Amino acid sequence: MKMIMMNLFETFDPSINNYFQLNWIFMFTPTIIFPNMYWLIPSRIMMIFKLFIKYLFNEYKMIMSNKYIMNIVMFLSIMIYIMLLNLFSLIPYIFTSTSHLLFNLSMSLSLWMSFMIYS
Repeated sequence: MKMIMMNLFETFDPSINNYFQLNWIFMFTPTIIFPNMYWLIPSRIMMIFKLFIKYLFNEYKMIMSNKYIMNIVMFLSIMIYIMLLNLFSLIPYIFTSTSHLLFNLSMSLSLWMSFMIYS
């Protein structure tokens, strides 16, 4: 347990104890929030989410040719993942994981390398 606040920036480091950091747990929650469809009739949140994805997919499809349909799926998934991470950062005392250099560097380098190898 943390007893004393050593510096000002520890307010952005929510942790229950030394082994459980909440900032890094929130980075994996967008994959849990929107599960697959199990029911015949989807919930309202899932319907809104699917309409949003369908709208974005159609917008990307107008811009790109049919040859790059699989790239649209990748762009949409990355965009939605970053959007959900930024929404989770609105929770009090949670520092945004997308503002960490490690997160940005790993995502950008992996995408850059994949584009260089693919093209």
